[in-house]
Amino acid sequence: MPDLERTPPTSIQNVCAKMPPSAYALILVIDGKMENPEFVVWRIDDYNEELWKWKRKMDGYMHKKHIEYWAKKGKTFYKINPWSY
Repeated sequence: MPDLERTPPTSIQNVCAKMPPSAYALILVIDGKMENPEFVVWRIDDYNEELWKWKRKMDGYMHKKHIEYWAKKGKTFYKINPWSY
């Protein structure tokens, strides 16, 4: 599934408003509750590297709850499936 550009929930917008506009971040919404960003980096290459590390650490356990994955890539927000790539 490709990344889907979306308008994020207000809670995500509020947290990301405190970040620099060019930052990249991964944010989870677990059972309707937004968590702190998993990581925040400054370049797309760093984002891809951190996502890879995060997936290796979380593999298997994150599939057990209703989770929405949101990525902030610069000024754009995406609803993603990190397990698809």
